[in-house]
Amino acid sequence: MNKEQLTLLKGVFPQVNFNLELESKFASLWSEATYSKGEFIIQENQQEKYFRFVLEGIQVLYILHKGKEIVLGFYYKGLVCSNFRSFLRKKPSELCIKTITPTKTLNISVDNYYKLFELSPDFQLWNRECYEYYIIDRFDRELDLLTLSAKERYDKFIVSCPDILHEIPQKYLASYLNMSQETYSRIRRLKN
Repeated sequence: MNKEQLTLLKGVFPQVNFNLELESKFASLWSEATYSKGEFIIQENQQEKYFRFVLEGIQVLYILHKGKEIVLGFYYKGLVCSNFRSFLRKKPSELCIKTITPTKTLNISVDNYYKLFELSPDFQLWNRECYEYYIIDRFDRELDLLTLSAKERYDKFIVSCPDILHEIPQKYLASYLNMSQETYSRIRRLKN
């Protein structure tokens, strides 16, 4: 891991007060991985082995339901990418994560993830705040799906993720926004 990658990764842990020794031990727990466009990072029924930090690329998180991919989210540079449920419970994944573009990540195994908590109590604080954020984020997403119109969901997404919008296939965006591809295309045309 180079210095720039380490700086980006440390940004995920703002609660942690890094000194040189802690930084060195922290960095030693991670390994780099690369994935080609269209490659599965994890498939349904595989156990999630890593908590990943995205250095480059875009990935889609989805569940297969009745032969259809239902998109739950996207990961891109600066975000963490994992099926946390499978990762922490050490159970098979019900979700898939697939790359949309070539991807580079920093990965930490389950055992090394728990070693973080031994390095500094600051990681415990990070862990708690991280899960609080994800719970609130999921609740907000569910509310949006129930209360916002298709156009309002589209508008909210393009404001929150303008840099990656053009790199994600329409079928994934439409699924994520809970609309048909036809509705997505019509709303997009009206916006351009």
